[in-house]
Formats: sequence, C-alpha cells, structure tokens
Amino acid sequence: MVVISCSDEIIRRFISVEQELFLKITHLTLQVHVNKGQFENVAKLLSVLQKSHTTLEINLELHAPDANLITSQLNEFYDLNLKKIKIICYCVQRMVPFNRWYYTTFTTSIKNATHQFMYNS
Repeated sequence: MVVISCSDEIIRRFISVEQELFLKITHLTLQVHVNKGQFENVAKLLSVLQKSHTTLEINLELHAPDANLITSQLNEFYDLNLKKIKIICYCVQRMVPFNRWYYTTFTTSIKNATHQFMYNS
C-alpha cells in the first residue's frame, strides 16, 4: 500500500472502510511519502491497522527529501511492532552522515528503531 497524502479526511474515510478492505491480512508493505503536517495521521493509520489485525506483519518504508522529516515521523510512532523499516532520504545533504538517510532494522520495536536512528548517527 502506498501513502502519498494522509489528510484527516483520507484517514476518516480509510477507517470507515478498512474492515471491508482487509478481511484476513497477514503481511503488508506500507510505503509512506512523508509530508510535513501529516505525521500524526500516518501514525494513526499504522495504529488502526495493527489494532484491527493483531497478527499483521508490517514492513514500513519511509521516503522523504531529508532526515528531519523522517525523524519527525518516527517521533509520532508509539508501541508499533514492525517486521522491517526502511528509511530513504532522496535529497542527499553532504553534512548528514550516510546512516542518517538510509537505515534498515529487522524485528524491532519502533521505539528502539527511533532511538537507534536518532542517537547512533
């Protein structure tokens, strides 16, 4: 599933049809194009999916032009269990180390991944 825009209206409409869209989903790759001002809605989307489908394995890809957007998005996630998270910053900033704009971790909680991303860079 690809998320390009995640407005309040889109989230409201998604929640109203989510149970009909996914009857028995076990794996999902969610690609999010991170936009300023939509961090909370992306977190809400992931939370809804995880609460509705307790055995769901989520692979998350975050795409953004800079590490600041990625960090802001990660700060909105609480108690999410992700199988894999891939972070891609496509506008290279020379002053930002490589591991600040591409980070992948396996089988970890998002809280730990956020801590590693922010403090081990």
